[in-house]
Amino acid sequence: MNVLILAFAFELQYSVVRCARMAGHTVHVLGSGYARGLRYSLSCRSYQRLESVPGEARIDEIVAEVEMWVRTLRVDAILPSDALSTRFLSAVASRLTVPTGLLPDPASFDRLNDKAHFSVLCQACGVSTPDTALFDTPAAVSAAIAQKRLHLPLVVKPRDGMAGEGVLVLRTVADFDGLAQCAYRPLLVQTFIEGRDRDISLLARDGEIIAYAVQHRDAATFDFTDNPQLLAQVRRLIAAEKFTGVAHFDARETKDGSFYLIECNPRFWYSIFALAAAGLNMVDLSLQPAHAKHASVRTDSVTTGIPLLLSLFRNRWPASSQWMARYYAGDPIGWVCDRGRFFDDARPGAGGIDAQIERLRRLVSETTRGPFPNAAATLAAGINGPMP
Repeated sequence: MNVLILAFAFELQYSVVRCARMAGHTVHVLGSGYARGLRYSLSCRSYQRLESVPGEARIDEIVAEVEMWVRTLRVDAILPSDALSTRFLSAVASRLTVPTGLLPDPASFDRLNDKAHFSVLCQACGVSTPDTALFDTPAAVSAAIAQKRLHLPLVVKPRDGMAGEGVLVLRTVADFDGLAQCAYRPLLVQTFIEGRDRDISLLARDGEIIAYAVQHRDAATFDFTDNPQLLAQVRRLIAAEKFTGVAHFDARETKDGSFYLIECNPRFWYSIFALAAAGLNMVDLSLQPAHAKHASVRTDSVTTGIPLLLSLFRNRWPASSQWMARYYAGDPIGWVCDRGRFFDDARPGAGGIDAQIERLRRLVSETTRGPFPNAAATLAAGINGPMP
């Protein structure tokens, strides 16, 4: 299949390009910002610069430019590779002449991507999530702690951040210096859940999960083990939203085996290559969902980076290690750029996370019908209120 991938940064987008190519698709990239680094990937047949960027240009102009490249490159399907391209395609899919794969509708994307709305949705579905509140300023958070309306440890984060940008853990008073440096508004504050990370990734159609995997990452190793309890919680959310598309949920498992859903990314995620190595290529399945057939990764362990090389030298060649070896050897530009920080998404600028978030905000504002519901009014007493 001749696939056009929209991209507006480098790191996550590189993994999506590689997974599409590893599945046998011919990949063209249409993008801007640090996505220009994808032109050096051996998996990228061509890179075209998108002049009309979502969140900056008029929607009609962007659609016309995308359609021009669809005709020029004889594209069979279009795929997103990040939050901005996912939200854009969800808004214009009906206006395109080629399919886009499975995508959420704009309202569903907005509710799941916004961390305050996600907390409200979890509560409405009876799914465990940390106590959550919104505050106007760092001083308001400090005051709530002093008045014992908030209790350490806490997590402070932006409600629409990406890739851990702006996340701060407050364990002691010494951490308050970092709180004063938080430039985003409002501040979303959650109770810190002690435990270990246990994430779940999925592909769904009309509220039904058709492929999924539960993972835990330990340094360079991704362990995939099924967990019916975590799956059941996520399934309630997906069904309530009638969600369609891919999503990655961050969760925490406590010592007693309970799970708390922390947040959701209704898009492709950074470790998607590891899941492909374990046998579920979500990029390919999003294009060909009929092939999923309620697939899941029950048990597997995927080793990456230097530990992978050490295991290969020890003559350990499971299927996942073979896949990862081809992944690295077939296109080393990703590893080179990662080590050299040549196209660093964390670097401020036209291709950085900050630019993507601001463009996404403008795109949501431009394409949302009617006022976007204010989650603060739903979160207990609202801004500056007590934790629910």
